[in-house]
Amino acid sequence: MAAQSVANFLLRQCPDAALQATFRLPYKKQILAGKLRLGPEAPSRAFAALAQCGVDVKGRTVRIENVVQLREVF
Repeated sequence: MAAQSVANFLLRQCPDAALQATFRLPYKKQILAGKLRLGPEAPSRAFAALAQCGVDVKGRTVRIENVVQLREVF
């Protein structure tokens, strides 16, 4: 559930035709958790789960290796 919510949020940050994407999270992880109505630890756990789908998060910088694959999974 949390991974799906976070993945959907990340996909909304990507341009429509993007195959890859790199962007800065607009909020700290705690604020993101609140906006997505998740527990404070949920975004970090979701990012760890999404790593197998090519999502890499370092601080507030997000890199999605394959946007199409992430859309198909979520």
